Amino acid sequence: MKCSRRNFLTTSAMVLTGGVSFSLLRPSFAAASVDDRYFIFVNLRGAADGMATLPPVGDPDYADLRGALAFDTAEVGLIDDGLFAFNPALNSLRPWYDAGDLLFVHAVATPYRNRSHFDGQAVLENGLADQHRTNSGWLGRALQARDNAPVAVAVDGGVPLVLTGADRVMNWSPGRTSVPSPDVVERLAALYEADARFASFADAMRTSVDSIRRLRATGTPQAASFVVAARFLTENGGPRVAVLSVDGWDTHTVQGTIKGRSQDALSKLANGLSTMRQTLGEERWTKTIILVASEFGRTARPNGSNGTDHGTGGAMMLCGGAVNGGRIVADWPGLSESALYDGRDLKPTLDMRAVLKGVALDHLRVSRESVENVVFPATSDVVPLADLVKI
Repeated sequence: MKCSRRNFLTTSAMVLTGGVSFSLLRPSFAAASVDDRYFIFVNLRGAADGMATLPPVGDPDYADLRGALAFDTAEVGLIDDGLFAFNPALNSLRPWYDAGDLLFVHAVATPYRNRSHFDGQAVLENGLADQHRTNSGWLGRALQARDNAPVAVAVDGGVPLVLTGADRVMNWSPGRTSVPSPDVVERLAALYEADARFASFADAMRTSVDSIRRLRATGTPQAASFVVAARFLTENGGPRVAVLSVDGWDTHTVQGTIKGRSQDALSKLANGLSTMRQTLGEERWTKTIILVASEFGRTARPNGSNGTDHGTGGAMMLCGGAVNGGRIVADWPGLSESALYDGRDLKPTLDMRAVLKGVALDHLRVSRESVENVVFPATSDVVPLADLVKI
């Protein structure tokens, strides 16, 4: 294999640092898009319960249907006309909603209906109706369809399906990253500084390693992921798009209301999003959309283990200063027996791809032709949601 000086330096960096990939330092960033919009996709793996995220406490059938998993109206903060309420675990995000920086979409789902995590994730990430189409993802196609596509980073231990198809993708895994000693960093930096073509990356390397050390001190890998994703987006000439996954949503047992597995997961999500905003800073926040979604929802009724099983309709969140929020988008189907999907699930009344199309058009600035023919082909019946974006 032919080894250029550029390849040698990159490979040497990985060898000397015990596997840490300094993808952030690659010269490809020099040609990154000057577009100042930022997009983050947070994938809630495991099927998050939308009726726990945004409880429909005002529905007349809610309390009887949810049983032990029903929130008392005294425990939650009612929204607008009282049909929906803020889950207490998300109370720290209520000011975002009141300020118009948070929007919920309820009774939403992908086209997938068979309740398998693996296949549901494939459809969520490929943006198509066929779970077997795994050669590219909707976000990867969206980025590739743009002129001068922005760099994307996956904070996930590998490139997820949703980003497959994009050329300018890097990845970082906070759970497995080792940190080189200061001496190794300085020796590597000296290699870069010895060549004028690469000298500018020496200080970036020092900064990156310092960031990694501080990130590892923030707690769990999951907590660090939010900080890492946001910090990458603050790098000059760095990524404008980030993807990360959050586990812990498969609440078959002990889901709970005020206490339980669902509340623990939602609390961690709220903390992660808050930390992400702090790391981005308010100037970038005004140009950011964070899209939070899961492969499907959970059953409307609890099971015998005080949990819920795999369902259909769920909820999404869009937050950020670029979101036209402070509202709930929902064509609410109701929770009567006849209104449930298959007699057991919240019936989806909105295709999730309507939201994804709206974000791709108005925030990622992908052309309508590309959105309809490349990013989401054969979906002419799915109308993009308008007015999701402020700017």
